[in-house]
Amino acid sequence: MYRADTTDAKVIQVDVDRQVRVRPLEAADAERFFWFLGGISEEDRQYLRIDIQDRNLVIDRVQRPLKGRDVRLIAETDDEIMAEASLETHEPGWEDHVGEMRLLVAQKFRGKGLGRALAGEIYMRAFKAKVTLIVARIMRPQVGARRILRHFGFTEDAVLPHHVRDQRGQKQDLFMMTLDLEALRMDLKLNQSSLDFRRHR
Repeated sequence: MYRADTTDAKVIQVDVDRQVRVRPLEAADAERFFWFLGGISEEDRQYLRIDIQDRNLVIDRVQRPLKGRDVRLIAETDDEIMAEASLETHEPGWEDHVGEMRLLVAQKFRGKGLGRALAGEIYMRAFKAKVTLIVARIMRPQVGARRILRHFGFTEDAVLPHHVRDQRGQKQDLFMMTLDLEALRMDLKLNQSSLDFRRHR
């Protein structure tokens, strides 16, 4: 049984009878993270950026220090990692308000609210990091992933034909999806203000 020694963790409710711990991914998680990736379906593997069956490559990426405002989170029980989400930001300059989100949930844990919970955690950390625009890049065959991102508030802003190659080497169209966090922040403030008004009438 593994327990992380970290104060930056929280317990969340993801379905009727399940609680999981959400915390930053650490270098010590490398081996467990490799086994987590083994629970990703064969179809999903084709559209990931790296070959997740390459153990050395996966472990190297986990153990590589994060840069600047970047965030990598996992959802776990004491026994296993269930999902992972990350936010990659830019250096100071014309895109320093932009962060790219990636989200991956093991097949057997889908449909339990993990994706939504981790996306919410990424949004909160993006707010704190002064990120106002989140980008997600998705290949055309990932219809389910695009549907989920739309449910999270993303819109499809552009399609780049034959821009990337999947793990089989086939060229794929790339969808650029974005979420305007500043607009979301204002919407949340307005909703909270409306709620406070109703409470005090």
